Amino acid sequence: MSRKLAAFVVAIVGSAGLHAAEPVRGEQTTGTGPKREPADACQDSQGNSYSPGAEVEIGGKNMECVVGPHWVPAGSSSVNVPPDVLEVGDANLVAASEADTLAAFRSGPLPTLRRDAVLNAAQAPEDLTRVPVGEKRLVMFWTPTCGPCKPLLADLAALAARHVDGVSALSVVQSVDSELEAPGEWALLRVKQLMSKYKVGFPTCVHSSQEQMRRWHAGGVPVMLVLSSAGVERVALGGRNGQRLVAELTNSPAR
Repeated sequence: MSRKLAAFVVAIVGSAGLHAAEPVRGEQTTGTGPKREPADACQDSQGNSYSPGAEVEIGGKNMECVVGPHWVPAGSSSVNVPPDVLEVGDANLVAASEADTLAAFRSGPLPTLRRDAVLNAAQAPEDLTRVPVGEKRLVMFWTPTCGPCKPLLADLAALAARHVDGVSALSVVQSVDSELEAPGEWALLRVKQLMSKYKVGFPTCVHSSQEQMRRWHAGGVPVMLVLSSAGVERVALGGRNGQRLVAELTNSPAR
């Protein structure tokens, strides 16, 4: 190989490597966003991760994640002491998304709840989303591989075990992501093991349909709905907001 050709090959390979390492700008990588965690991801105090370029508005002030990783005021090249973790306090970072999701539910009838199996239930699946007048039903959408889903599942199970008047629980779990895992009986066994671990004694619909998750606006789990006889009353996106909702209904402080 000639020296010129060798230099050309090295230059092309080096360029490809640099482009492959570039982060996706403006992307939340955990929480309700895509589950990608680059090495230079910024963190907020609620445990969410963000790629460089992402902006978060806190108290009317925009903060930007920059390589470091750390946070700076949006549009600022540097600050004296940039924070490593963005303190967001009790701010609801997904309030707008929750409002949009609630509006989508209220624009038409509830989707059909399809299932491959129903656990801990004697009634027909179509009855699980029919709520008696004056009562509320918390419906949690989750997957076995979702980290934030597990403490929320435990909290919901504790609420159901207390038999709070007028409040019941239902979970809908996508047992397997067919794009990442091969379907099989093992998927249902995994769901049963998690339900046993977190003491889930309330009805649970098990399915493997990504389309169902889309129709129920549950593409990013966990998602918690409050159902009444009139339909969806509230939406909570993410584990933290879900735990706040459960705590509110049980009149106990969130962990």
